Amino acid sequence: SCHPDSTVLGPRFLHRWITRDNVNDIFSEADFTGEIDLLSLDMDGFDYWVFEAIEVIKPRVVILEFMPQLGLEPLTVPYSENFETEWIPLFSRDDKTGEQLDDETPEDLSFFGRWTMYGGASLPAFNKLAKQKGYRLIGANSIGFNAFFIRNDIANDLFPEVTEQSCFNENARTRFDRANAKVKGMDWERV
Repeated sequence: SCHPDSTVLGPRFLHRWITRDNVNDIFSEADFTGEIDLLSLDMDGFDYWVFEAIEVIKPRVVILEFMPQLGLEPLTVPYSENFETEWIPLFSRDDKTGEQLDDETPEDLSFFGRWTMYGGASLPAFNKLAKQKGYRLIGANSIGFNAFFIRNDIANDLFPEVTEQSCFNENARTRFDRANAKVKGMDWERV
């Protein structure tokens, strides 16, 4: 069953290509302005630049997907309105035979154990921007790629600021190191 409020005031879906230049207009045209409870931003692309541009809403809590493979440097992809994420295999394979060329076998055979991506931004990049916008880092999900921020005027006694380092999943360090080696030579912008 659904919550009674969702029957009368159900979710609205907008299908739009979001850029830093149109994000505020999209929110405004949808009558979605002012203080809101939650903003979750996971675009697998130029998320940093869209978050930087948002002005017409003031979320209490913000969830931002970060790229843990970038480590503790404040990096993001350079802005491009037409940016598309590039998926990169963590383990090389022969194009003809499909045979794995790396000596090492992935421990994690899931999609994210075998692939990384060029896109998004590091936790330090998001944390620096969030601080400028009046938020503090309060944690991350257990896997270590979604960071949680809360507005500085809310619940300081309940949700203290945490360090960036505490948000990284050390159990995935080997995978993130391998992913870092695959993306470090790509075009990143220090912010």
